[in-house]
Amino acid sequence: MALKLVLAPKARRDLQELLDFIAADDEQAARRVLQRMEKTFHLMAERPYIGPPAPATGQAEMRKMSAPPYIVFYRLREPRLEIVRILHSSRDIDLSALFNRS
Repeated sequence: MALKLVLAPKARRDLQELLDFIAADDEQAARRVLQRMEKTFHLMAERPYIGPPAPATGQAEMRKMSAPPYIVFYRLREPRLEIVRILHSSRDIDLSALFNRS
């Protein structure tokens, strides 16, 4: 049985910002990205251990899932799967510092 999907406020903001950025040039492309993200989210809810651990975040329970060119960071909080952040894979960031500010 699939876990309930929950988007944390920062993940919701990440998703909206990336969709707005894409839609500024191509609304159809933004819709396709949203559909791909939703498909990824549902796969994660069905198979929560599909993504590997993400130790670079500094949080032992954090996992990640690739949805090129984005990376979805999530954690299990049964009966929920909480999507914590959605970041572009080309970003050069200190994940530990980013997640410890949450």
